[in-house]
Amino acid sequence: MKKIIYIGTLALFPTVAFGARFNNLADLFNFFTNLINQAVIPLFVALAFVWFLWGIVMFVKNATDETKRKEGKQFMIWAVIALFVMISVWGLVGVLTNIFDIRVGLPRFPTGGYTPSSDCVARYGAADCAAYGSAGF
Repeated sequence: MKKIIYIGTLALFPTVAFGARFNNLADLFNFFTNLINQAVIPLFVALAFVWFLWGIVMFVKNATDETKRKEGKQFMIWAVIALFVMISVWGLVGVLTNIFDIRVGLPRFPTGGYTPSSDCVARYGAADCAAYGSAGF
């Protein structure tokens, strides 16, 4: 139980550090949705990719030991399956949100520049959104 409290406290630490404002339950929901979309999902994709790379290292490093090579091959296979499932679900959620016109912040691949969202501009003004990015909003 203590671990859950510690993890919950760490998850809310950026809220305190950046002085996030929760005026209602929708703001709190949006905060957690953005936290999952911008931190948790990319972390899982990165971990699956590292898992795949570790399988390659095990496969190449143990070229003479057949059991270790088989273990490395299993790492690679399961990492590819995990990546496929995560990216497929990501795409399916994107398609469904477009079909049903649901406005949800989905994780996007980086495009190279920051463009403030219309919600940010409407709430805080274009100058603040451009100056601070989405970190404080």
